[in-house]
Amino acid sequence: MHNSPYSSRFRSVRLLNHLDQPTTQLENERSAKIQMVAEINDTILFDIFFEIRLLETSSAACYRTFSSFDDGWNTCWLPSGAYTMEWCTARLALRPGQYILEMNLGVLSDGQRVSIDQTTITVDITGASHANAQQQSTWSMWAEPGSVPVDDLSWRKGHENWFFRHFDHAAKVVTSYMLNDSPLLHGKILDVGCGDGITSLSVFLRKRPELLVGLDPSKLYRNLPRIMMDNRLPITDIPDNLVFRPDDANHIPYPDDTFDVAISWGSLEHIAGGYMRTLREIKRVLKNGGLFFVHPGLYYSNFGHHLGEFTQEPFAHLTRSHEELRRLVLESQPQLMDRSDIDYTPEDFWRYYNELNPITVSRIERELRTLEFEFWKVSLRVEDQIEYTPELQQYPLQDLATLELYLSAINRKNSAPKTSPNPDPPRPAREKTADHFDYADYEFTLRDRQLIRDGLAAHVTHFRDCRKVLDLACGSGIFLELLAEAGIPALGVERNPAVVAWVRQHGWDVVEQDVFAFLERTTETYDGVFCSHFLEHLPFEQVLHFFELLAPRVSAAGTVVLVVPNPESIRMHLFGFWRDPEHVRFYHPELLEAVCRYAGLPVVSTNRAEIPFALDPLSFSPQAETGAPRTDPQRGWLRDRARSAYFRLLRLLRITPAADLVTVENRLRRRMHAQQDAVAVWAEKMHTAFNHMWAWPDSAVIVCRKTDVVPSDPGPGGAAPSGQRVDP
Repeated sequence: MHNSPYSSRFRSVRLLNHLDQPTTQLENERSAKIQMVAEINDTILFDIFFEIRLLETSSAACYRTFSSFDDGWNTCWLPSGAYTMEWCTARLALRPGQYILEMNLGVLSDGQRVSIDQTTITVDITGASHANAQQQSTWSMWAEPGSVPVDDLSWRKGHENWFFRHFDHAAKVVTSYMLNDSPLLHGKILDVGCGDGITSLSVFLRKRPELLVGLDPSKLYRNLPRIMMDNRLPITDIPDNLVFRPDDANHIPYPDDTFDVAISWGSLEHIAGGYMRTLREIKRVLKNGGLFFVHPGLYYSNFGHHLGEFTQEPFAHLTRSHEELRRLVLESQPQLMDRSDIDYTPEDFWRYYNELNPITVSRIERELRTLEFEFWKVSLRVEDQIEYTPELQQYPLQDLATLELYLSAINRKNSAPKTSPNPDPPRPAREKTADHFDYADYEFTLRDRQLIRDGLAAHVTHFRDCRKVLDLACGSGIFLELLAEAGIPALGVERNPAVVAWVRQHGWDVVEQDVFAFLERTTETYDGVFCSHFLEHLPFEQVLHFFELLAPRVSAAGTVVLVVPNPESIRMHLFGFWRDPEHVRFYHPELLEAVCRYAGLPVVSTNRAEIPFALDPLSFSPQAETGAPRTDPQRGWLRDRARSAYFRLLRLLRITPAADLVTVENRLRRRMHAQQDAVAVWAEKMHTAFNHMWAWPDSAVIVCRKTDVVPSDPGPGGAAPSGQRVDP
């Protein structure tokens, strides 16, 4: 007790009879009270318990023990001040005699009960013992004058209070429930996606680690001093070894093997574009044998959509259309929950909803196993019952029934991390710094927007009758602008936050999310899909995965237009393709046509068919021979007859008339001129064709129209393999 690191103590202890008078003698038949006044001299004290032990004077054996903690009175924390804890019982049910009442003031530290102060009172028990009577006792607490009222503290307000859920509940779940109060919590801790910093602060105050770093680009932790004051925390300054940084979790600014523990409470679902790189970064900076706790939002659960303040309808995000949800969020009046006075606009809610990653239990289990995390503890909270409506038939039981997942794991670095079979696609660009290239620079400074607009304008006609067009990897919104001018509703998907912010400023509807994450998450179908200059950014395995995700999102008879750099254009090879730092490879349109047919998206037209790229063969058709002009038989008939008789005579004598030679010469000359004209026409065609070969269209355009998948021809006596697609 003398070695206790705590400075709190008992100020006084009073034993009261049923008349609330101080006494040293109690009757079994009467009520009894013990009031213990604790003086909290520490700045803040966590997990406080009061304990009363009844010892027989003769033997010093413990007869009964009453503990506030065991009886359900959980004093989560107290700020400095004086507080009275009262224990009350209606009857003692003790054998008559003399007892020693031993009172303990203590705390739970790293899962162990540590006594801070102790005092004793000797008391005489009189009257019948009533040994078979059940003894019931109650606990209550109040603040002494000048101290913070107990009812003002978060743990007295319960789960409706935002501060309680994060300062009391979340911190205890992480440190005690899931990490077993590990000694590693006294080392270096990383909190990924710390938000307002409330949980980080609680973990820090409870465990007093060497260092705790909270990362969150939102910078909401700047409100922490005000939040502490509003919730009666007696802390005026953030300690030096509690550090908050606005860094992106995809680029954690610490070297390998820095931290002993990493925490992610409700953050992975909010990392726009996917979180696989974040998991890899966590593994990198976490020491071998370090602990990782993760509590991800499960998208398909009944509140994983984070729109509970707008609707209580079960699984509304899975049963309502994207447009219905948008109107619900932007036009209805929400029942806002307490967030420690941090307010969000409807636009904020809508943006956060569209950024959500579609996390499931099976998916994150697979991803953590791929990274060779060794699971330690897992806890699931599930629905009591789900009513499966027709709209929900496509969703797995586990995804809908699992409400919350809590998981702790041990980082193992005995071998190199495995490559995920389905790695996440490229991540959004991080906040621009002096030494980091921002892809938004390319979007706005290295590309001719008007030139691109002129090239894309022709594709609008494909979507004239569409109710809504989905523009995947929409970039700076050029095609969204063209569709808006044509009166065609459209939704864009773009991962770069800087580009998205610019597009939204111009009034176009865009989701800030990676294309793959969006297609995995959305349940809506579209009768028009446009995807321009995106596939060349992907390796072929991801191209196949793209079409697997895309096909179910295209409605029956829906139109898909794909635009890629044309590998048959020499100019594109020499001057265009390698201007983009993220290009991976060319895809020949014939290859993409085959992939489209396999995915159930038959090709209906291409610009290769509209503009043939083949050279015409050399051919010409000389003009038909024309005889000598006929003369009028009524004029010069005698002269013609005489000339005819003269020519016949010369031919009988084997003499060639000069007129015949002239006629042959003229015929040959006409044939030569006809051939020259044909060659000239062909040469002009070849000149144009060779120019086209040099500058065939820079982009290959493929137009698909979805049809129902038909079963393969099983052949004689056979059956088609299940799920096999055939080309229509």
